[in-house]
Amino acid sequence: MQSVDIFPETNSIYYGDNKKLLSAMIKRTVNPKFIYLDPPFFTKKDRAGKVALSYEGSKINLTIPAYEDCWEGLFDYLLNIGITLYLCREVLNSKGVLCLHVDFRTVHYFRIIFR
Repeated sequence: MQSVDIFPETNSIYYGDNKKLLSAMIKRTVNPKFIYLDPPFFTKKDRAGKVALSYEGSKINLTIPAYEDCWEGLFDYLLNIGITLYLCREVLNSKGVLCLHVDFRTVHYFRIIFR
């Protein structure tokens, strides 16, 4: 995975704050041909991963925070994702593809936003 400061010519995956990354791409005139977004699904729950560790016969189960999916309301959620979608539109190649992974809770709102 690449740093925000490095933009190779092709075939790169970026991990990080999407607004910072997209803003940096706009400043450097980087125009990807494919953007995939997988935002939280507006479940109103914080998510965590469970990890089981064992060492010399001792076992411990850890719960590690993964991401927050709590918002002040639907408007706050849609506004946050909407800003990201606007930045994607600004940076995306004119022949590029944007894929947005959402579920049944918000898909109808995003269909309207995309129109």
